[in-house]
This record gives sequence, structure tokens and C-alpha cells, in this order.
Amino acid sequence: MTSLASGQLSRAVLIGVSSFTDPDLYDLPSVTNNVDTLHGMLTHPDWWGIPLENCARIKDDVSAQRVRELLREAARSAEDVLLVYYAGHGLPLDPDDLVLATTHTRQKSPRDSGVPIDDIRDVFLSSRARTRVLVLDCCYSGRALERLRLDKATATLASV
Repeated sequence: MTSLASGQLSRAVLIGVSSFTDPDLYDLPSVTNNVDTLHGMLTHPDWWGIPLENCARIKDDVSAQRVRELLREAARSAEDVLLVYYAGHGLPLDPDDLVLATTHTRQKSPRDSGVPIDDIRDVFLSSRARTRVLVLDCCYSGRALERLRLDKATATLASV
């Protein structure tokens, strides 16, 4: 018999980037609502019931440094499930590379202030969580699938 994932032993990081300082990147106002709704569902006691302190939510003024900090912290402490959700702009580089935009990312040089998908891969590979889930709600998310090449304990959902 399989048991449900433990909210106490799991961690979630919800990242929603809805506004951008680069005029070449248009704002995504619905992202904030998506992150808030998902947070409410994950922490609701009748559903997963993950404790509030185990479900980090970052939105509005999002920096790459803060994203990396939250991801590393969650990866270190997750024992059952590590869930990472990103909604925002995905910026393509090489045919199989992707950068997740943050508030101050420049479309012409995304790697300088965005979060390269390789950073996500490294965090997932360092985690001792039994199950790891990555949800990418952004353009070009399919590029991450080949780049990640993670093990069987990891599921990646891409909105391609």
C-alpha cells in the first residue's frame, strides 16, 4: 500500500514572476494569482496540508539570488517531496537550454540575472527528497526536459 506524501517532510518552492523591468519582457499579471492559488491548495489541511513554513512563495520583486537561496534551502530539508513551480518568462538560449526570467532579467542577456535551468538541475540532484517535481509554466519549457536529464525520482511537467 502506498501512502500519501508527508507535508511535514516535504518542501515546496513557488516562484511567480509577473512584472519585469526590461521593456522587452511584457508583464504577466495572472502569475501572482496562480502562485497564491497553488499555495492555498498545497497548504490546505484537506488536501496535501503542507505546513506554511514548508511552502515558500516568492513573487513580485523576484531576484535570481533569492530564488537560488530558497531552492537550496528546500532541497536540503526535503525528505519526502521537493516541489518547485515556476511561472514567468522562459528565455531560450541554445536549442536545449533555458533561462527562467526574474524581475530584473534582460532579454538580451538573460543568463546574467536569470536562473539557468542548469541551476535547477543541480538543486534537484543535490536533494535527498524521495520524489522531486518540477512544474514549468513558461514559454520554451520543453527545452528544459532534455537539458535536465534527471533520474527516475524526478518528474518534470512543462507547459509546451
